[in-house]
Amino acid sequence: MPDHLHAILMVSEQRELEKEVRAWKRWISKESGVIFQKGFFDHRLRGHESAGGKWNYVNMNPVRKGLVEKAEDWPFRWTRKDLEEGT
Repeated sequence: MPDHLHAILMVSEQRELEKEVRAWKRWISKESGVIFQKGFFDHRLRGHESAGGKWNYVNMNPVRKGLVEKAEDWPFRWTRKDLEEGT
């Protein structure tokens, strides 16, 4: 989205989510010049149904906003498959 970011992340128990998000936002800011608001909102996924619902929400957000007709057309959309193919 032009004004915010959604992500579904998994962080190991040995790492702190807040520190990981802060580092990620710092890297994106450095690479792209995006300025993020301080802090973030997290939502714990409690199972496959919860994860599926959140994925659908995130995936369809650009469609709901009228930025693309199909979720697959959003140029900033990455899935696990995209990441695996890049390795």
